[in-house]
Amino acid sequence: MAMLTGLHKKSAAQSAAGSGSAPTSKARKKAVGKSPKEAAAAAEPCAPSKLTALQQKKMDEPYRNLDIPHLDLLVRSANQNGLGDLINGLQTCRMLMVGTKWTVAIDSNHPDLATMLSSFAGVEKGALEDEYHEVALETPGMVGTKDRLVVTEYGYRTARELNEYTRSSGLREHEIGIMSNLALRQPLALSKLDLSQPHLREVLPKHGQEWRFFFGYGAGQKERARYDLLLDRVIFDPSITQAIVLPVNHHTVGEDSKKSRLGITYLERYLEQRKGPLAQLKRGKAVEFDTLTVETLSLGNRVFKVVAMKPKQVIAYSDMQQLWRAADRSFTIAEGDQSFSEAISAGIPMAYQLWRTKGTAHKQALYDSFVKQAGNIAEFIVRCANYPENELNPGELAKIIEDCNSKQFLTQYSEFAAGLAETYDIAPRLRGFVKRYWVRMNRHALAQEFPVFGEKFGGISALEAAGRFDEAYAKTLDMLGSCGVHLGPFNARRKKFGRQGAIKAGIGESLERQAMPREVFALIYQYDDSDFSEGQPAAPPAGATGASTATAAAGTAPVGASAAAAAGVAPAAPKPPTL
Repeated sequence: MAMLTGLHKKSAAQSAAGSGSAPTSKARKKAVGKSPKEAAAAAEPCAPSKLTALQQKKMDEPYRNLDIPHLDLLVRSANQNGLGDLINGLQTCRMLMVGTKWTVAIDSNHPDLATMLSSFAGVEKGALEDEYHEVALETPGMVGTKDRLVVTEYGYRTARELNEYTRSSGLREHEIGIMSNLALRQPLALSKLDLSQPHLREVLPKHGQEWRFFFGYGAGQKERARYDLLLDRVIFDPSITQAIVLPVNHHTVGEDSKKSRLGITYLERYLEQRKGPLAQLKRGKAVEFDTLTVETLSLGNRVFKVVAMKPKQVIAYSDMQQLWRAADRSFTIAEGDQSFSEAISAGIPMAYQLWRTKGTAHKQALYDSFVKQAGNIAEFIVRCANYPENELNPGELAKIIEDCNSKQFLTQYSEFAAGLAETYDIAPRLRGFVKRYWVRMNRHALAQEFPVFGEKFGGISALEAAGRFDEAYAKTLDMLGSCGVHLGPFNARRKKFGRQGAIKAGIGESLERQAMPREVFALIYQYDDSDFSEGQPAAPPAGATGASTATAAAGTAPVGASAAAAAGVAPAAPKPPTL
């Protein structure tokens, strides 16, 4: 990635040939006159860092409060046969935008992108090959490079597998956290639900406060043990007289199972295996909707409604968030990354789904870290995770139900989850990771304007390459303390255009959004790399016409000013970072 654009700059000769005349202003001559060797140096990565994954994580921390006003980012999330990865990518976009003016787009081939995108205000659809971006980040991914940052899924990579462009999410010491959302801790009555899913909107809100709503998510196509436990926890608890149960992703047995060809549902299989202890249970006629099924079960004067979304039906994420808030605070089920984060954020005791493929169980590292930090409530977590598939375990179930009905236990669990969500909130670490990368990739341009920065950063880079963390960290604090106040204004001055060539300020400020060739981008940034220390607006590039020429000629906003300055609004004084 060269300078701020990710585009390689042209040489002076190429620029002159492309514009039709040689540069005229002193500032422009200085900008365009860089040799190909100098331009190539700007694209070179820093020397490979020998810091450990934990040390890399710590090196990101001082950058969290660095003021970088404007960034164009592209978050890439590939379709890996599940909604979790898509939501991961969209959540990453949201977290990068919170508290910033950054512009963030998502690149995903997931078929449900349009459905989910509407739940994330401000996030737009983008594409890696045709969208302008300063920083590209893939999540979840494998290994990052100088051209693309990567954040792996929870607990997926060992510390030895990471590098300076890669961070692992999760709860281990070297990992940068989980996607916390403390808004999910605010309860919401069923009657207050405002859902976009038409049939859930028809079924759920009409139930009053006397109905308890049990909600969760699981890998139903892998194992159904947590589904069985959710129903056991409700049906075998005599204190629950009216309940609605909605376990998302549990309807028909997986397509790889012979039973699925017979159309058997999870509920049918559950009732078949519990027909002994639940001999008195009565099953009413199912109510069928286009997108879901509602089954009514009764046991004496107790009533349970089991809602199952039909295969390939998707619940918008804004609806999912409401359902988490409406969920009973005593028990849920979760699997993978997103539902784990949401259950933690909501503070609801969970049965976490582990399933085995080959060797170690999927998400074993995340689960082990979770248990390790759980203290007095670890026994509950382990008991739920080990609950058997295909059979009822009355002894273990009785202990689980006892905890779920204990106010003391629920308070303990809620406080533990709140602390975990706050301590391991990935959002500030994610922004620190991106800001540090931006500084690294723009070090040459920054050094030209601020030689002191160049000297300090060069020393830090050398220390990182030598694996000398303590010294590198101390010098980073010193560099940001003395130079950090200049980085935000530098970023704001150079912010001219956004994705798809939309020129936002300076040259062509009044032009409509339009696609522009890479050569034009490079030419604009050569022109932009100018010295305005004399306070005079520079001449427009040769051949410029229309709004760009008029703006520069009138002197209303020198090239390099922010959009606020161009509009006549004085920019706020930069704030030094809090370290």
